[in-house]
Amino acid sequence: MYETDGDDPYAPHEDDPYAVGEAVEGTGYRALPPGVAPPVLLWFRLYAGALAALYALCLLMGLVFLYFGFNGGFGDTPAGESLTAGIFYGVLGAALTPLYLVGVWLPRKRWVWVYAIVLLALSMTSCCCLPLAVPLLIYWLRPECKDWFLPE
Repeated sequence: MYETDGDDPYAPHEDDPYAVGEAVEGTGYRALPPGVAPPVLLWFRLYAGALAALYALCLLMGLVFLYFGFNGGFGDTPAGESLTAGIFYGVLGAALTPLYLVGVWLPRKRWVWVYAIVLLALSMTSCCCLPLAVPLLIYWLRPECKDWFLPE
């Protein structure tokens, strides 16, 4: 597509219409203009909000199971199984809903970059989240995102 001046075929070119920001010497990427958030930040916030809603539903489901567990179960399900499921889903939802909900509104601080990596890694324990979490993590680890949270 473009002829490169050096040995690196992936180095940004001045005439690249898709390049944003100023080329950073020796790194092969373009820094975002000051004050421009990396696009992955929006996608991470949407992802964290969706998982917060999912875990809030787990909490609600746990409360429903607990209700039926204390009232003799429902259908063919014994009360003991309903209590066990209610405790499991209730604790899971109560623990993870605030973690992901906080991830939606965290400020631009150094520790937030690491916090997001921990949330992404935690969500990778579910194979249903892998198709979204892996690309998010790849883009989260890029220098543009790291520079946004870790300014020099």
